[in-house]
Amino acid sequence: MGLTASKTRTHRARNRVDLLAGRGAGLPCWVRTLLVTLIILAAAAVGADRVAERVATGKAEDRLAAHGVTDPQVDVAGFPFLTQLLTRHFDDVTMTGSAVDVNRTHAEQVHVQATDVDVPASGDATAGTVRATLLVPYQEVLDRAGLHGLQMSPAGGGDVRLRGSVSVLGNSLDVSTVGNVRAHGDRIAVVPQSFELADGGSVSGSLKGLLADRFGVSYTLRSLPDGVSVRRVAARPGGFVVTLVGTDVTMNADTLR
Repeated sequence: MGLTASKTRTHRARNRVDLLAGRGAGLPCWVRTLLVTLIILAAAAVGADRVAERVATGKAEDRLAAHGVTDPQVDVAGFPFLTQLLTRHFDDVTMTGSAVDVNRTHAEQVHVQATDVDVPASGDATAGTVRATLLVPYQEVLDRAGLHGLQMSPAGGGDVRLRGSVSVLGNSLDVSTVGNVRAHGDRIAVVPQSFELADGGSVSGSLKGLLADRFGVSYTLRSLPDGVSVRRVAARPGGFVVTLVGTDVTMNADTLR
């Protein structure tokens, strides 16, 4: 009777760890055996717990790489890790990557931290809080906005400077403008404030209105999870450093499994 019950518990534990580890049939046999043994024995040894964490984070990194993240690294804080794995609740998860290319959006120096993360066997995943920073290159913003041929650089005080030649009423003008950078929901906006002509000519009210339309920039960060928005945008050499924040965030489970 005791042997039968033990076998039943072992079978159930094996099924559960296979599910939580991402259909563990693809894992090396010794790894599956180690995880099942640890769960059955409720092992608390630091070394064993860290092995399980390395296996799980490695699988997560492979999945992120397949979804457009370059050099992904995943870290799961908290101990014991196996308890978090079994309950599918993770206290603190951090992901970094040197670049990400998703949905025709390119960003660099990506750092994402999520707390109070729940990943159910079915349905969407949720996070109590999400905070992320990333660098969006100026050229990415200009290309998406269709402002080909223009240059963008920091102007100090959080503003940016745009330079380039534009055609206005049949005339080609070399223009420089300083724009104020703003965050709107899932968008980065640059609103021109003042203009200068390379030949020293003045910019009239009507011309200023036309140039404002040509140099205004709106860039959308596509496919942000529900509950996440742009909190802050800072102009830095090479691009915009964007801070994203969210609470009670819902993430599409299909992208996580």
